[in-house]
Formats: sequence, C-alpha cells, structure tokens
Amino acid sequence: MVVAFAVYVVIHRLECAKSYAAKDAFYPPPLQQGEANVAFSKRAAAAMKAKLDIDDRDPRTIDLVVDASGSEAVIQTSIRIVKTGGMYRYSALCI
Repeated sequence: MVVAFAVYVVIHRLECAKSYAAKDAFYPPPLQQGEANVAFSKRAAAAMKAKLDIDDRDPRTIDLVVDASGSEAVIQTSIRIVKTGGMYRYSALCI
C-alpha cells in the first residue's frame, strides 16, 4: 500500500497536497530562537512520529522519504524519520 504524506511550512500548500494525493499533512514546529538545525530536526522528527503514532520499529514506519526542499533541517529530519533500511531520495532543483 502506498500512502502519501506531505510536510511543508506553508499551510495552503499542505492543504493543496491533501486535496490532491496526500493522506495527511504535517506542519513542523517553528524553529526556536538560537536552536541549532540538528536539535530542530530531532524535535521535528519526534513530533512527526508522534502525529503518525509510529516508532522506529513499528510496521507502519516510513519506507521512503522524497525531499524536494533543499533545506538542511529538512534533510536531517527526513533521515531521522525514515526507517532503518528505508530510502531517502533528495531531488531539489537548483536553478
């Protein structure tokens, strides 16, 4: 079974994704003042896992993450959310 899940920082784009193909959407918590990207990515991944009600060993863990953002924090969060042995695909476009 394939389930699409959208993550973005612009709410109207998340709603568009939900109306098109995404089963659900996740709006990450805001970056706290002075927070390092590593700390933020750990916190965002934990919040996403809580929303999805999964842990690292759950059969419903995430098999594939496709990142088209190019954001350092998103890359780090994506690597933390994909299951061990899963696949992370980076496909940001630089123009």
